Amino acid sequence: PAVEKKNQKPVLQPGLDVDF
Repeated sequence: PAVEKKNQKPVLQPGLDVDF
């Protein structure tokens, strides 16, 4: 599922915690 980050960027891979 798309995880909303700080800038509300959908993460392609939930396993990777990418900080946009």
